[in-house]
Amino acid sequence: MIVWTGYNGSGKSTLLSNVLLNGIEAGNPTFVYSGELAKEDFKEWMDLQLSGKKYLSSYYCPVKRQDIPVPNPMYFKYLDEFYQGRIFLFDTEDYATDEKIIQAMEYMARREGIKVFAIDNLMTMNISGNGDVNEKQGKLILKLKQFSRTYNAVVHLVAHPRKPAPGQSRVDKYSISGTADITNLADRVIGFHRLTPEERQKEQYSGFNNLMIIFKDRKFGVYNQEILFYFDFFSKRYFTNDIEKVKEYSWTKKLTNEDEALQKLIEIREECPF
Repeated sequence: MIVWTGYNGSGKSTLLSNVLLNGIEAGNPTFVYSGELAKEDFKEWMDLQLSGKKYLSSYYCPVKRQDIPVPNPMYFKYLDEFYQGRIFLFDTEDYATDEKIIQAMEYMARREGIKVFAIDNLMTMNISGNGDVNEKQGKLILKLKQFSRTYNAVVHLVAHPRKPAPGQSRVDKYSISGTADITNLADRVIGFHRLTPEERQKEQYSGFNNLMIIFKDRKFGVYNQEILFYFDFFSKRYFTNDIEKVKEYSWTKKLTNEDEALQKLIEIREECPF
């Protein structure tokens, strides 16, 4: 069970989406509950990452005064085909109960053999049972932990932090809102932080956008390890090197000659100054 945390806007959900896509590409079908994004928004965000800058379109936003990336309709059929049988999104019109989500997870684990599950996030779940909030959360964490062991699965759980203390800009292992069982029972606890303008002035952070902090990794014995990331606004990808930035997923191998010719024409138009 892997717990992800970070302040609003830190990019934790975006990074998790990157991780899930790479897992799907490697042959690991995935179940996702996204309590904050409508299914259309969730898919569009993942479409951007799956496409990469090379295969995206854009429009000019007069409010932000910049180009805004959007998935290219020319490739929708390939993207949709990529998702088939690989990613299953739990869809509900309101916040789902923990019982319904776990029931769906068990069903998909048995029927589809899914081994990767993502719950984003803990605060958008209506947790059933008796007791106060912390007691309910503690019972839920135990259920998720037992689920991961029963089905030999990975469960990604996004948990929001409590309000930062005065002067605190980064999350730590103790920032997660709710019961201490969330971090105590987790096998891995990861924090994600968007570097401030002041931090970017420091030599060790120069050029980077975000910082991942592995607060705890029980299996490998890693504690408080930092990993720096770049961010590409256009494709919504986090990356540590140029290979990751321009990575092409397997769907691009199915492009027809006509698609590739049209793509080259688009690239020429973008480069032409007239």
